[in-house]
Amino acid sequence: MRSTSLGLDLAGVEKRPTGVCLLSENLEAQTCTVYRDNELIGIALRFRPSIIGIDAPLSFPRVGGLRDCDRKLISMKIRVLPPVLGGMRMLTRRAIRLKEKFEGKGFKVIECFPGAARKILKLPGKTEPREVVVKALRKLGLKIGEAKLSSHELDAVLVALTARLYLEGLAEPVGEETEGQIVIPRPEAVKWLTRKL
Repeated sequence: MRSTSLGLDLAGVEKRPTGVCLLSENLEAQTCTVYRDNELIGIALRFRPSIIGIDAPLSFPRVGGLRDCDRKLISMKIRVLPPVLGGMRMLTRRAIRLKEKFEGKGFKVIECFPGAARKILKLPGKTEPREVVVKALRKLGLKIGEAKLSSHELDAVLVALTARLYLEGLAEPVGEETEGQIVIPRPEAVKWLTRKL
């Protein structure tokens, strides 16, 4: 499978599960759960995705608890956690380290947020059963197998989809580039996805 995007729902520490999704050119999603950074790097090196999306802050705010990109999402009624809050600080540090490792191997890495994808693509919310979200994703043209996805794997699918949309010019970064940006889908992405059915 030629992967165009790799989505990671990153855990704050290696002993907790990280959801992984490889999304092919024809929107076929393959998911798994891994734990260690070297496993994640191994997957990237094996499948050579065009882009890697990570659901975790890839930078700290210059001042205060929020970055400009966090504030912009909040203004869109999308709830985010500050990168400096409790366990988020540990997650952010791991994400920054991993980003540097990926970039050192030549990969393009972007920060994504599944909550933004859900809202903008009009998908069921996080409180809905996972099967309901999978059904909605299939209606958008994603090919997802029958195996039950974990919540981490499902978020990784949303991240991989956002990264793929970015390649197509259907997702855009918000926030100040110098402080860190979050890539979110554009509303017209729904039309592009359903046209591919």
